[in-house]
Amino acid sequence: MDNNHPHQHAPSMLQLVTFGVGDCLLGVEIEHVQEINRQLELTPVPGAPNSIRGVINLRGDVVTVLDLHCLLGLTTPDRSRTSRNLILNIGGERVGVLVDHVSDILAISPDAISRRPPNLSQVDRRYVRGVHLRDEAVVVILDSHALATAATDASQVA
Repeated sequence: MDNNHPHQHAPSMLQLVTFGVGDCLLGVEIEHVQEINRQLELTPVPGAPNSIRGVINLRGDVVTVLDLHCLLGLTTPDRSRTSRNLILNIGGERVGVLVDHVSDILAISPDAISRRPPNLSQVDRRYVRGVHLRDEAVVVILDSHALATAATDASQVA
C-alpha cells in the first residue's frame, strides 16, 4: 500500500468556464482562461482565414482573436452587449475567442465527460475534447490546445 499518495484514485474536479456561441453551450478549462473582457474592437488581418476575426492589443501584446462561430461551423449572429472576448493562455500562447455570452463556472468530475457523440456534426470535431450532460443541456468541452494551434496556424498564413 502506498501511503504517499492517499488520493491517487480520486479524480480531481475539472473546472470549466462555460459560454454560449450560437445555440451551443461550450466550456473550456478554467486554468486556460486568463481573462474575460469586452474589448471587441479588432484590427482585421488582411488575407487571414475567416476563422480569424482579427487581432487586439492586450497591454502591449498582439493577440489573435478566433471567431468560434466560423471555426465550429455555426451561424454568426450580430455582436451584442453580452458578447465577450475570452482570453486564453495555453502554454504561454495567448489567443482570444469571441463568445456571445459567458455563462458560469462548472465543476465536474473527469468521469462525467463523454466522448463526442456522432450527432454533434455541426461542431468541428477537431476542437472538441468531449461533452458533458448537464440537466437538459449538453456542454461541449473544447480542446484548448487545438484552439491555440488554430490561431497559430491561421496567423502564419496571414
